[in-house]
Amino acid sequence: MSVQSGKPITPETLLTLKSVSDPRISADGSKVAFVVTVDDVTENKQKRDIWVVPTQGGSPEKLTEDGKSSAPRWSPDGGTLAFKSSEDEKTAICLMDPDGGGRRALITYETSNAFLHRAGEDLAWSPDGGRIAFLGTDEPKPDYTDIVVNERLMMKHLTGFMDFRRTHVFVVGAECGEPAKLTDGDHDDHSISWSADGGEIVFVSDRGEESDAFVRNDLWAVDAKTGEERRITSTIGAAYKPQCSPDGRWIAYLATTRPDTSNDSVAEDSHLWAVSIEGEGAKDLVGALDRPVSSFAWAPDGGRLYFTAGDRGRGPLFSVPTEGGEISTVMSGDWQIGRRGGDIDVSRDGNVAYLKVDQTHTAEVHVASLDGTEERKLTDFNGHLREHAISVPEEFWFTTFDGLRVKGYVAKPLGLEAGKKYPTILYIHGGPHGMFGYAFDERVQFLASAGYAVVFIDPRGSSGYGQAFSDGCVLNWGGGDYKDLMVGLDYAIERNPFIDVDRLGVTGGSYGGYMTNWVVTQTDRFKAAVSRACVTNLLSFYANSAVGSLMEQEFFGLPYDNMALLAQWSPITHVKNVTTPLLLLHGEADYTCPIGQSEEMFRALKRMGVDTMLVMYMGEGHGIRKKPSNKLDYYQRHLDWFRKYL
Repeated sequence: MSVQSGKPITPETLLTLKSVSDPRISADGSKVAFVVTVDDVTENKQKRDIWVVPTQGGSPEKLTEDGKSSAPRWSPDGGTLAFKSSEDEKTAICLMDPDGGGRRALITYETSNAFLHRAGEDLAWSPDGGRIAFLGTDEPKPDYTDIVVNERLMMKHLTGFMDFRRTHVFVVGAECGEPAKLTDGDHDDHSISWSADGGEIVFVSDRGEESDAFVRNDLWAVDAKTGEERRITSTIGAAYKPQCSPDGRWIAYLATTRPDTSNDSVAEDSHLWAVSIEGEGAKDLVGALDRPVSSFAWAPDGGRLYFTAGDRGRGPLFSVPTEGGEISTVMSGDWQIGRRGGDIDVSRDGNVAYLKVDQTHTAEVHVASLDGTEERKLTDFNGHLREHAISVPEEFWFTTFDGLRVKGYVAKPLGLEAGKKYPTILYIHGGPHGMFGYAFDERVQFLASAGYAVVFIDPRGSSGYGQAFSDGCVLNWGGGDYKDLMVGLDYAIERNPFIDVDRLGVTGGSYGGYMTNWVVTQTDRFKAAVSRACVTNLLSFYANSAVGSLMEQEFFGLPYDNMALLAQWSPITHVKNVTTPLLLLHGEADYTCPIGQSEEMFRALKRMGVDTMLVMYMGEGHGIRKKPSNKLDYYQRHLDWFRKYL
């Protein structure tokens, strides 16, 4: 473990970081198009634009300048880029040449604001390049000015109320013409992929009567000319993100198999499946690996699938034969493909484009041969981080209270001096089925730069350690997972003499916010806490959240059938135990973890006389990202609160 020398990372530094996403390689493997998102401090908003970089070396070029462009998709011949541009609550499909010239709008359409969990492609070229399929709605937008009438259970999306318009599959000519609506009905159709012969579009749809309560997706296909539909799978669980094979024989997809699932991060790991184009012989290709698959792509001949999966903090690239068999590790190391499994894309000439991130570098575009050789880093948007001090976390394993082996990390504070004690922050991830690991974590770095040691742990319930481990917190939020965190913290303290046990803080967001609130109801060992986008009351969270059905999966049934269990594991039930000063940070428009969760905790602590503060970021959702000024305030308040008490 070490600290790279340089300037400290401050909240202002974090606003200079560019976020790279959605790499797409041209068919001939010569170029990669991708999206870069930046914080424009002057205009106080986020902007995203499309860039392209040659795979054999050269400088990336910015192709759009509107700050509203996304989803670059190469035509099959590589001569045109299609992309989306947003404007005034509408979306335009635009086309441009590979050098950014010849930009023209093909069609403008509307989209529903429905939260389509783990949705896949929404813009796709036909194999012959003559048509483009997309997802949209032709239903009128409701007027919510005075009265909103809800008859559906899914009345919320992630930052507001649903418009209840259904999403369907459309197709339009690549040159011009009116779009044709291929699917219809009182259900959502999404995640599109063309068959190899261009005759059909495969998509995902939940046609069940309880689609608002559970996610039970199946694969369907629609004739691209007649609109005739056929059902491909009849699964017990849920299917996601289909991709048709280049040879026309197979459809690969992600799937879960438990009967009921939620539109949030459930405990069950997604596996990579394949089914024949006729819908026969569906099989799990990666069951033996026992790891959650996040993204995948076909080999050019359709004989293998390449995929990424979380593995104990790492994000390797694997491959498996289409018909099943031995899983091969293509590339692995102390890094991740993407952040939380970003997309990979394979060209016809056998190159794979992907994002790669590690603990000292943000995600950048890379390309390699399909055997993992000839890897090349193509972008360096955040190279200025080399001027800053980076704390390289050290991993550790410990045996927890019941004999389970658990992994954690310790990051040293900047300017560490031998014999000196330093305040230390226990940092808890979200999910609950998230995973720390070998990726650049801005919170770890700005806390370490501010003079704090940071301890972060993957307690039971985390993904990337096998299905049994991921199931470890089911029915038991705040039980074994909390104990893992405390045992792991004690282990880190014992082996790192610079940790000051009298100056401990704790922080986390989402489920990490839940656990932060839980921690301060269970112990007074922490002198300060910062809870972000938290959950406080599992019953009201179930009732008010856009993803409240998670409670049915994590606690096996309707909360009203076992209210005592959810009350038992709710921080608000034990709030009278709290003495730790608690800062609550929350997006006002967060409907994933509604702001009422922070309000409940704030009101209770304020009436009890515990030092607390609730900071509401107006218009922000689950994560503070819309306005750079809000992000700056958000990061700075962490430091101010911890400095006050530690």
